Amino acid sequence: MILSRHSKEVNNVLLNMSMQQQKAFMRDYRSKRKSVLVAYLAYFFFGFHYLYFDKGATQIFFYLTCGFFVIGYLVDFFRLPFMVRKINLEMGRQVAKTHLALG
Repeated sequence: MILSRHSKEVNNVLLNMSMQQQKAFMRDYRSKRKSVLVAYLAYFFFGFHYLYFDKGATQIFFYLTCGFFVIGYLVDFFRLPFMVRKINLEMGRQVAKTHLALG
């Protein structure tokens, strides 16, 4: 059950797992991954996108600087898909390590 959207590191880990472990990995990963659609909804409703990404300190700084002086707010519109992809890759690595540790 190799997923092309994951990094090679996560794919290699999945190859070394049993089918049962792969299913458990996918269940956990799907429950934790972030959605581009939800990220855009959070972005358009008061700029809560950093809070959606569990980056509370960045969210506070974002508000205190008025969206990084409005320029950051506009740039984030184009960065959101890449931010979601990066966070999901990190999440995949973290979930894979957890499943390997549990054995």
